[in-house]
Amino acid sequence: MKQFDIYADDVLIGSSSLEHGDPPMGVAYGNLIPTASYRAEQIAEGSILTVRLDGASILSSGEVVVEDWFQDFGEIQVTIFGIDHRLYEELFPEHVAAYQTQFGDPPSQRNR
Repeated sequence: MKQFDIYADDVLIGSSSLEHGDPPMGVAYGNLIPTASYRAEQIAEGSILTVRLDGASILSSGEVVVEDWFQDFGEIQVTIFGIDHRLYEELFPEHVAAYQTQFGDPPSQRNR
């Protein structure tokens, strides 16, 4: 599975496999493995969050959100919203395959 780097402004704050997703919505999410540079305050202060793969930012029409539940549940989650369906299929073929197994083709593929 691919490893995505998560940045707050230009500071690498962690990585994630983005192991879960919702292909029709263009959403991918997963556990964030923080680096030593990660600080919960970066998220609260409104830093610009980006997801990168091999140094290139993942383009999306939505935002990147980090939810820090470490104090209560022992985990930190990162979500990226609004990934174009073609890019989504390229980046997350396993999410698309799981969706197709459960529900059939996503709406974005039905009109091709």
